[in-house]
Amino acid sequence: MPLSDETAEWLRQFKACRVKFNEPMSRHTTFRVGGPAVVFLEPETPEALLALINGLDDRNGSFHVIGGGTNILVRDAGLSNPVIRLSRCLNRISVLAETSESIWIEAGAGATLHALCRFCMQNGYEGFNFACGIPGTVGGAIRGNAGTAAGWISDVLDSITLLTRTGKTVFLKKSQWLASYRRLQFDLEEQSENRLPIILSGIFRLKHGNPDALAKEAARLKNLRIQTQPIHLLSAGCIFKNPDSKQSAGMLIDKAELKGFQIGGARISEKHANFIINTGNATAEDILCLIESVREHVKKRFGIILETELIVMDE
Repeated sequence: MPLSDETAEWLRQFKACRVKFNEPMSRHTTFRVGGPAVVFLEPETPEALLALINGLDDRNGSFHVIGGGTNILVRDAGLSNPVIRLSRCLNRISVLAETSESIWIEAGAGATLHALCRFCMQNGYEGFNFACGIPGTVGGAIRGNAGTAAGWISDVLDSITLLTRTGKTVFLKKSQWLASYRRLQFDLEEQSENRLPIILSGIFRLKHGNPDALAKEAARLKNLRIQTQPIHLLSAGCIFKNPDSKQSAGMLIDKAELKGFQIGGARISEKHANFIINTGNATAEDILCLIESVREHVKKRFGIILETELIVMDE
């Protein structure tokens, strides 16, 4: 639905928020592709975020919420609904409580995983090093239960604060969500697939550790990622979910001899087959065509249908 003149004028006058009309989403995704968003919004404070969401809802407006843009693909036609980015208003990291055994850290949904890892490492808080090198923000990591073989967000996540799409702030404990591979499902009445709650923050329970030992471990994990993943190239992380614990998506794509396979400006990484690289001039359509081609090749050869991790935004 096109943005109404009344809503556009209201947004122009909105306080404590950066407002950009017809903003290219290629500037805000790690793929560096995607058409323009009708309006791109960066509220400066949690209060401004709440007022913005309430105002859009009052105007019957749908909207998107993003963090670091690491696991999304925006189509070339762009987005007709507003986009809200949380990185300015929900980026605080703080210690809530501490005992001789545990530390509870609260991190806003817009804080980067890199910042949270650094905070924990420098202060000697053990348990979050598994996330070293994982791109994106805390909110996205919680939503997708980010992690590796070394650990998952759900392992250390103690509680979550959510904002429902009816404007209610909800505090959830561990017993109120179901953690699974690449997903955290909340036990809420007020939600649907089209009206998911907005993650505001997460509280993580960690242990006391040695800062020097944590720094050495973080360096080892970072070097491992550099050796095995194309982290310095334009990508969105892993494209496909692993079908099971014995057969990774990357292994299947590699066995299908698809490393280096390219459509337009999009190419399968030679370093890690579950990464698609924007070689510099890719379009979203190139990437989507490559995804479908890979899926068909793997299905034909192994009888396995790969499911994507990537979120495609097209409204």
